[in-house]
Amino acid sequence: FKVEYTPEDWDGLRRYVKDSNLGHKQEILEWIDRDMDPDAKEWAIKSRYPDDYRMMLQAWYPALRHSDYVVTYHVRPFSVEEAKALLYTKPQQLSLEEMFLVAQTYEPGSKEFNEVFEIAVRMFPDDPTANLNVACAMIESGQYDRAEAYLAKAGNLPEAVHARGVMAARQGREDEARRLFGQAGQAGVKEATENLRLMDME
Repeated sequence: FKVEYTPEDWDGLRRYVKDSNLGHKQEILEWIDRDMDPDAKEWAIKSRYPDDYRMMLQAWYPALRHSDYVVTYHVRPFSVEEAKALLYTKPQQLSLEEMFLVAQTYEPGSKEFNEVFEIAVRMFPDDPTANLNVACAMIESGQYDRAEAYLAKAGNLPEAVHARGVMAARQGREDEARRLFGQAGQAGVKEATENLRLMDME
């Protein structure tokens, strides 16, 4: 935690002077723009234009004096066991990556496995990967309407295209499945290429 104190905000002061009717407005602007020590700059303005400086001091300086607070957070990563406990009590303290690590400790398709992904997507509703993972879990359990809703938020990730292909194949939409597998395969999803090969063997 660090505090940086700025006695005068010269950029802010310049804006005030520029928009003012000070008697020595142009001269003061020239001093503000000079590349010199701030204290020396302020003394030059104060000594040369005392009446203008007094008005600046009373009217503008209070608004220009400020402290900049810089806060650095150091967050200790949780172990998998800690993450498991927090998942059901304080899931907001977990990152998406930590939730995925928890999911990997369960059997794919199991109740616990699916629960992790559903919690993840509730915490990160706009994350494409979170939506894709829960969509895949829904496809595996045959909940295609729910899967479709999550896939709509998974974007055009190659893996999302592949998941749409899997769902199409399971629903008997073979032409659409082939097209989607082809797209995903061209984008580098090896499973899509394998699925397309298996369809060609049927």
